[in-house]
Amino acid sequence: MKFYSQTGEEIHQAALQDKSMWCLAGERQEQAFVRRYGAKLGLVMNPEKASNKYAPDLLHRCGRLADLKTRNTPFFLAQHMYKHDPQHAITINCKDINHYAEKYPDILIYFGVEWLVTRADLGSGSISVEPMLGVWGVRFTSLFDMCELSPIHTYGQRKNDTAGNGKDSYVISLNSFKRLV
Repeated sequence: MKFYSQTGEEIHQAALQDKSMWCLAGERQEQAFVRRYGAKLGLVMNPEKASNKYAPDLLHRCGRLADLKTRNTPFFLAQHMYKHDPQHAITINCKDINHYAEKYPDILIYFGVEWLVTRADLGSGSISVEPMLGVWGVRFTSLFDMCELSPIHTYGQRKNDTAGNGKDSYVISLNSFKRLV
């Protein structure tokens, strides 16, 4: 499968699996997210992040912890595999759900979505989505309930992963959440 941006530039699969690159990019994306949406959504960077890189990313004005999940690549095979429209299909790692359930059951989750990849060529055809930019939010307790009813996707390319990538994820629809921006 080959992936392409809206401008037709090929995006290589290896880049999508490079966890260290995505973690560094994630830190920049968290700060950019707060600059762009923080005032509107009542969010600031969680001060604990300065000393604990594993702490939740954000703090809501009501005092609740929040975490940001940035999504730039649609799950193109979601329709074929799970009957979910790839335009709105996203994944969340099972290990993240378990972590939140154990340590942060009252956390808020924000999905910052910007489809940078808009087409996948499968060899036998292609799947495209429209460019999309927005923020969706959900309380973890609601997300947990949704995940219990959602299919689990196991990543074949991560079977022997030692970089810390999640090996499986729940497949959910953004349409299940409230769009905030």
